[in-house]
Amino acid sequence: MVATIRQASATDIDALLAIMGDTPSDEQIGLSGNERRARHARRVLNEMLFAKSLPGTAILIDNGDPIGLIKLGEEASGNFSFGLAWMALRIFGPIGIVGLLSRLRSRERVDFVTPPDALHIAEVHVREDKRGKGYGELLLHYAEEQAVAQNRPRLSLSTTTANPARHLYERVGFTIVERKTDPDYERYAGIEGRILMVKGVPPSTT
Repeated sequence: MVATIRQASATDIDALLAIMGDTPSDEQIGLSGNERRARHARRVLNEMLFAKSLPGTAILIDNGDPIGLIKLGEEASGNFSFGLAWMALRIFGPIGIVGLLSRLRSRERVDFVTPPDALHIAEVHVREDKRGKGYGELLLHYAEEQAVAQNRPRLSLSTTTANPARHLYERVGFTIVERKTDPDYERYAGIEGRILMVKGVPPSTT
């Protein structure tokens, strides 16, 4: 494996979007109501994610092939914006938005406040055809290096209780510090809830 990780630039946006892909998660399908809506919403949200927020985003390249990414910093806010409102109207229609709002409220109830002393991992993603080969662990190691450089004592991330990647996070030293469940979220997403995980980072020796 000959892989390098570097800060992403505007010229990488198409590659970042390809890495994210348009295959929705189970959570996205549940909250959107069906797979078609979830796939459309994922594409639009991915475009919004990288349109104005490349700082903190790094891209993993193996032999010239972009195959992974990590985004450090606060997660994208679900607060109202005209961009989000217009996206929802296009995808869900005026009637569908009513049901969407109820689903989003259930999602908010299982959100977490990021620990103030932690460097938060907002996104970590490996291209579907490259998973299970150690690239995720490389990206998490990169995050730890960034935390050391910024004198942050901890890394944090949040995910669903059903995410298979949770086992990777536990293997590299993350532990669950908080768990939230909600009956409406479980009814919509088919997932019990979400977890907040942290990992201690040794201080810099320089």
